Amino acid sequence: MKYQDTKEPIYEINVNRVITELAEGKSKEEVAENLGYGSFKALSNYMRRKNFSWVGKDNKFIPTVEKNAPSKNVSLAIDNTKVGKIISLFQDKELEAKEIAEMVGFDSHKSLAQYMDKEGYIWDSELGNYTKRAAHKKVESLEEKKRDDKPEVTHEQGFEQYLPLLEFIKENEEQFRSILDTTGSTGQLKRYAVPGIPRTKSIHMVNSLDDLAKMFCDEKNIRQRDLYESALIEYLSNHGYKSNIERLLNS
Repeated sequence: MKYQDTKEPIYEINVNRVITELAEGKSKEEVAENLGYGSFKALSNYMRRKNFSWVGKDNKFIPTVEKNAPSKNVSLAIDNTKVGKIISLFQDKELEAKEIAEMVGFDSHKSLAQYMDKEGYIWDSELGNYTKRAAHKKVESLEEKKRDDKPEVTHEQGFEQYLPLLEFIKENEEQFRSILDTTGSTGQLKRYAVPGIPRTKSIHMVNSLDDLAKMFCDEKNIRQRDLYESALIEYLSNHGYKSNIERLLNS
């Protein structure tokens, strides 16, 4: 619709009521319900017949003649192509894609989308309209540039993530040393000088485990008695008898 063909607004009682309630901060759905319309689209159709247009970003209706004025809608003033008309119709948020397709001569909104793609335009879901494909790629490249501009993590910054682990090791240094001390620096079994009188102890075990024990003693060049004493001391220390073992070894 050309600006010169736009009709003057008709201010009826219900029109004034719609404008007033919206200005009071009510939502478009509330206003539609208050005036007895089944949906906002029905209310919008009524207001359109009274020569008003919806401005979604401001949550209000304004005279269509004001909306279509060159100073208010530059796109209509300078772009009279078919593409320009499609874009301007999508600015009217209450119109559906199917309705717009019919208004500009397409049999479906899919045909309209194919036409816009051929003309170099792509749908922008955030904008709710078509934009030039080159402009869309420019936005993507800016986003990529932002990601590339993120500061590189240095070795010093990466080291900070290990500080909690180092603090934990420091707090439990004695326990870690105790674990490490169970074997000598050369990998030899740690031997204990246990005070007391030797006793003969008969131990029953499966033959496979006995074979492993003999093999271990041969490789480490130790007596089986030393193996069993060391194993028993470490087992008792790790299961609640550490203080008892320390008193025994220090006696």
